[in-house]
Formats: sequence, structure tokens, C-alpha cells
Amino acid sequence: MARRCGLAQSTVAKLRAGRAVPPPDRVLDLARALGMPAGDLLAIAGLPQSADPATLDHGPPMA
Repeated sequence: MARRCGLAQSTVAKLRAGRAVPPPDRVLDLARALGMPAGDLLAIAGLPQSADPATLDHGPPMA
């Protein structure tokens, strides 16, 4: 899953354990990897719902 969302494996482990908040620029990629709507992930992470994941910078394309 770390490779699919462009994050380090340790970061994904922290996210899954609830010890970290997903970086806003990776919310869309992470939501896709988890198979959930980005809005739901924003809510779970406590990030503002007004942030439109479609407009966030997602970094370089993932392979």
C-alpha cells in the first residue's frame, strides 16, 4: 500500500496506527489505495472538508 500511495512504509504504519495524519498532498492517493472516498479520509483525519483533494498537489505520478 505504501508504494501505491507514494508514502514511506513507516509513514503508512503510523497512519494505520492512528499516530499520524495523512499529508494533505497525498490524501487522494491514500484514499484510492484504501478504496475509500477522499472526503471520508479527510473527515477521519480531521482535515478540513473544504479542502478539495482533486486540487491538491499530488507530487510526481506514481508507477
